[in-house]
Amino acid sequence: MNLVQQKQSSVPMHPVIIHNAQHMEACFDHGRLRNIDYVLFTEPGSLAYTGVDYFLKPFHALQQKYSNPITLILDCGDFFGYASQALKLGAKDIIYIPTNNEQERVIKTLAQTYGSHVWGPEKRPKDAYDLMLSDAPDRDLERLFTAMKTGE
Repeated sequence: MNLVQQKQSSVPMHPVIIHNAQHMEACFDHGRLRNIDYVLFTEPGSLAYTGVDYFLKPFHALQQKYSNPITLILDCGDFFGYASQALKLGAKDIIYIPTNNEQERVIKTLAQTYGSHVWGPEKRPKDAYDLMLSDAPDRDLERLFTAMKTGE
């Protein structure tokens, strides 16, 4: 069972791999329009070249602008520093692969302190729609939605 199946909602939820704020906003906007709760994932390892704020700042701003419940899961890989920073800056869901017991203990303690969830690599969705090559994410999400409705 993947994370999307674990979430309890009467609204369909769909995993999407995002790469920037434009992708995020397209998911918020399209989700509101079509009553879809997207679960946004960052690409494994992307925090190493973007930093945590690259995703968290626009996500928090979009949460204020839109009312639909979108989930952002930061994939921290085995980067202890990014995982701890993400939790301290307000990430509610992260994927983290601990490299030793002490790091695992610290991350679990931080998550508990901040009311966050730490998932292992098995939570990476195998069926996520990746917006990496999308120059028009709104259009591409609508195509995905239409294909899902028609079973294509």
